Amino acid sequence: MALTDVALCSRALILLGEAPITSLETESAPSQVANTLYATVLDAALASYPWRFALVETTLAKESSAPANEGWQYAYQLPSTYLHLNRVMVAPGARGSIPNYEVVGELIYTNVSDGLLVETIQRPVESKFPPHFVKFLVYQLASDFAIAVTENADKWDVFSKLAEREQRIARHVDSRQRPSVAIVSDAGLVTDR
Repeated sequence: MALTDVALCSRALILLGEAPITSLETESAPSQVANTLYATVLDAALASYPWRFALVETTLAKESSAPANEGWQYAYQLPSTYLHLNRVMVAPGARGSIPNYEVVGELIYTNVSDGLLVETIQRPVESKFPPHFVKFLVYQLASDFAIAVTENADKWDVFSKLAEREQRIARHVDSRQRPSVAIVSDAGLVTDR
């Protein structure tokens, strides 16, 4: 079965002892719960950690008008699809260090004039989710669906704990997608961070 929103919700419902669903649009109570909660739970799970598979680098262009906030000279528009701002850097080819900035709505205010490079979390299609994230997400969905679907707070408690455990495991696996950065001391010794 291809990994879709319906497949992920079905897996969560199966964990809760429910039948799998074939659509988020049906009249069944489990389907309506899944349809109502899925996007919010997914976006919160994605924004909870800088998942490597969901990171997107974007160069931002400077807005034509100056920010209304005092103390800042320039404004940059964040991508409309971003869920979480992970990192702000000076744009490639520009001079300077990582800027001081303030996020106001979907704008970044700063005093850097040469452009910004941002690393944001954005929602990829479900088929791009790695297995470690899928397992965490399914348990998180089961936790969030539990009371509405089963009316059983004990199931919510169990699946909340399982989701926390799976998130720790998924974060560990995801963190290995980036090698350690070597730190060179003044004496020329190289150590891992």
